[in-house]
Amino acid sequence: MAQKYIIIEGMDRCGKDTQIALIQKKFKDETFHVFHYAKVPFKTKGDHLSYNQRLYRDMFTMMFENQGSDRNFIFNRSHLGESVYSPKYRDYDGDYVFDIEKSFAETLKDQLILIVLVNVPDILMSRDDGNSLSNKREDISYERSAFIRGYGLSSIRNKKLIECGERNIDTIHQEIIEFIQKSLETENLYEQID
Repeated sequence: MAQKYIIIEGMDRCGKDTQIALIQKKFKDETFHVFHYAKVPFKTKGDHLSYNQRLYRDMFTMMFENQGSDRNFIFNRSHLGESVYSPKYRDYDGDYVFDIEKSFAETLKDQLILIVLVNVPDILMSRDDGNSLSNKREDISYERSAFIRGYGLSSIRNKKLIECGERNIDTIHQEIIEFIQKSLETENLYEQID
């Protein structure tokens, strides 16, 4: 199979970790390096911003520099989360990530796959595990809207927004795998045309 850079984004308690494990299991003959972008280690607005600007530029640079290798990457949360959480919790606009993404998206278009998982507040509140930033309806509603907005602003060509709802893990997984395979078929088609 072709080289893959898969970004799994979305709201807490939508099953990102589970889906990443299932993707690795599905493509078990391929090696995946999994990167989890979570809390940054700084308290001040300026430190957060400069750190994350470097972090997300480095993330896309790493993909760019590994093109043509046999390395496949999965990113558990990444730059879309910065656009969602920075205005709410870090008091700065995280939309700079779309400029970084855009500067790499055309070059990485064939390998780069974005999957965004969202759900409605009632379902997510019933799954509260105590580890999420948001457990209030208004915060969860904000996150949902912000992730959908970020999905719309993303310039990644191969992208899919998945409404999880009450569907089971396997049904969502099948949708993800079909999308990944379709994206890779499109990539092969583009290679044949070139």
